[in-house]
Amino acid sequence: MITGTSTHHEQTFAEIKRLSLAGLEGMELLRHTVERLKLAVPFEAYCLATVDPTSNLMTGRVDGGYASEEERVKAEPVAALAYSLPGVGSRVLSRPATP
Repeated sequence: MITGTSTHHEQTFAEIKRLSLAGLEGMELLRHTVERLKLAVPFEAYCLATVDPTSNLMTGRVDGGYASEEERVKAEPVAALAYSLPGVGSRVLSRPATP
């Protein structure tokens, strides 16, 4: 049985997938993604990144929702750490690993 929440999450995923195929520039895609995600998953602060598919390095980032600039600065090391952890970083978030 599909609940209203799971249907809403599926619609959000479909909308983000549609946006990813719309030819938007990276930062514009990230901003639109944040807007859609916030409708389905409540959050205050966020950080999304674009990743180069060849090198798997972050090429851009959009973040926001912090209570203050001080809070944003405090979050910097957390974002860097999360990006570098196996199973948490860019490989898992950007695409499956290829042999």
